[in-house]
Amino acid sequence: MQRALCDVGYAWIVLPLHLRSALRAYYQWRRKATFHYLCRIVLGWCLTIMVAVEVTGENVNSPVVVILFFLAIYGGIFTYQAPSRMRQHQLVAECAAAVEAAAAAAQACGSDRPGAIHRVSMALQTVERAIFRARRSHRTVARRRRSRHAALRRHAETVVATLRAAEKELDGTNPNRALEALAGLLLRIAGSSAASRTGVLLPDSLTGPYEHIRVRDFELLRTAGVVLMVLAAAAAVVVLDVPDIAAVTIIMGVGVLSALALFGVAWTKMLALFELMKSG
Repeated sequence: MQRALCDVGYAWIVLPLHLRSALRAYYQWRRKATFHYLCRIVLGWCLTIMVAVEVTGENVNSPVVVILFFLAIYGGIFTYQAPSRMRQHQLVAECAAAVEAAAAAAQACGSDRPGAIHRVSMALQTVERAIFRARRSHRTVARRRRSRHAALRRHAETVVATLRAAEKELDGTNPNRALEALAGLLLRIAGSSAASRTGVLLPDSLTGPYEHIRVRDFELLRTAGVVLMVLAAAAAVVVLDVPDIAAVTIIMGVGVLSALALFGVAWTKMLALFELMKSG
């Protein structure tokens, strides 16, 4: 991130210690979270095999499934907190990735320029999702404190509106200056998030002109879309009388594909929902 800031026009800025620590913690917890998600997948696979064997009545004397089953359980227990700890620093990491995309766009020229600008837009879209999730992922507010959640949600809307206004300047006469401005906003957001100041991700002097703009978070609707697709797949395999093993594969495949389509790179957050629906 330090090199990216230099490339985009902030060579005089030195990343503060708490921001470096947050980025380091994110990558450490991400490795453990990846292992945790892998354990969930292996556990689901083992349960599917066990259920299929129980239903079909086949005699399968393979210790591999049992060994993988217990290894997945123990691995999931030991890394149980990894996903939530990773999400605490998710916004910092997404801002860093967006700054790197902005730096790459600032250095790009010719035919590489449009693709680089497009990657900046995609990175900002991911940052927006992380901004809306910050009030939950930082775990600084109890779930039932609705007044505080409402204030943080409104602040997140103004921050996203500020970012979108700066992003519009990419289509203007001086896109490099717009990239520099975006990098500055992202650096402020990352610094505030690293310090767990979710209520002041950007100062009022920057968000003030956009207080009247409402920005909706469609994460709940996207989650509902994934659930509906999974339920539709489950209903279809029942109507078509698909065998059990194939039915589970189809349902999980539809769930993963719909999560990829609606959540993009953040599709892994739906794994917990898949496990809940499967156990239900």
